[in-house]
Amino acid sequence: MGTADTKKKKGREEGKEETRLCTVHIEGMTCGSCVRNIEKAVGGRRGIISASVGLSDRRGQFEYDPALVSPDGVRQYVEDAGFEASLDLPAATGKEVVDKCLISVGGMTCQSCVKSIERQVGEARGVRSIRVSLEEETAFVDFDPAKTDPAKVASAVEDCGFDAAVAAGAEVQVEGMTCQSCVKTIESGIKGEDGVRWVRVSLDEKLARVRFDPAATDAEEVAKKIYDMGFETEVRKVVGGGRKEEKKRPEDVGARKKEVAVGRQEGRKNEEEEEDEDEKCFVSIRGMTCASCVAAIEKHVKKIDGEGGNTHSTP
Repeated sequence: MGTADTKKKKGREEGKEETRLCTVHIEGMTCGSCVRNIEKAVGGRRGIISASVGLSDRRGQFEYDPALVSPDGVRQYVEDAGFEASLDLPAATGKEVVDKCLISVGGMTCQSCVKSIERQVGEARGVRSIRVSLEEETAFVDFDPAKTDPAKVASAVEDCGFDAAVAAGAEVQVEGMTCQSCVKTIESGIKGEDGVRWVRVSLDEKLARVRFDPAATDAEEVAKKIYDMGFETEVRKVVGGGRKEEKKRPEDVGARKKEVAVGRQEGRKNEEEEEDEDEKCFVSIRGMTCASCVAAIEKHVKKIDGEGGNTHSTP
């Protein structure tokens, strides 16, 4: 390591689980003072046995107790000291290959559950980092595809005593929302769809964040369901199922919209052909404020006996 290669050793009782080493790449150090600050700050944290930081190679080597902290926890300790940090992969692997997956986690009740999963799964073979969200009931995992896969990661979560399944996630841009009624309409409508495990809609960001079973549905299908509620949609990001994050290409989104538009044109043509058999009536409606109101009215009116299904409402 560098000039300040001091190690802070802590006494360990005999018979305890063997300690381990992890290497953390550290950005932002400019002098020996930075080195000493990191060694002092991280060396004093729970589970750390020794801390050795090198300024020249921008790396820190940390001996830790795996029963008390995970490699990702060590990395977080360094970031808490005010520096950017990432876990190093062994040099022998050549080009770093890290995939991402989402694991749907059921049964968590508190932050203790979160820490338990992060600690135990963070030690699993091939897992590079893990972040668990209690609110989203999801574990966000970076892993080495040469050593593990999403199914094995889910199994590791189950070994912690929780329900777990491989999931995927998507961010869908939603245009046309005007109020919290729109938000509730989308959330309640999507939650009931097959394969959808979690959904949260932000009116300010114009985004719907969804977690779903990739074997049962996909991001485009979710976006289409929201589109059918009366909102313009576009898939912005997809992650999970062992795939890297990717953005949908504009031409893919355009093709979907074109397909929907053609379908609607054909639908209107069929409506015109059926006009001779069906009768129309027009009802003046007051109190509508947004597309959510329109979608709600159309949905309920179509359930009325004798209603032909050609319902169109405009605020």
